Amino acid sequence: MRKMTEVTDAQPAGCDDQPGARSAMAMQIGPACTICAACFTVCPNHAIRRVLDQIWIDALSCTECAGYAPEPECRATCPEGAIDYDVNDNTH
Repeated sequence: MRKMTEVTDAQPAGCDDQPGARSAMAMQIGPACTICAACFTVCPNHAIRRVLDQIWIDALSCTECAGYAPEPECRATCPEGAIDYDVNDNTH
């Protein structure tokens, strides 16, 4: 099962790691995130959310841009390189 690793331990409802949540992707946002919001505008699934002062990838909405782009648009667009594949996921 693939899952996202978040920037902090707390996560809003509707995002990954909630009881019964389906992990749909293996992307993670690292501590280098500056909340610049560049990833918001390129996500074709609107799977990236800002909650308070944190950015979250909704695992139920993210498809890693499969069928849309050769790699996740958020990863390709992030100026800080803060979005990457989960290092604990061996499918990439």
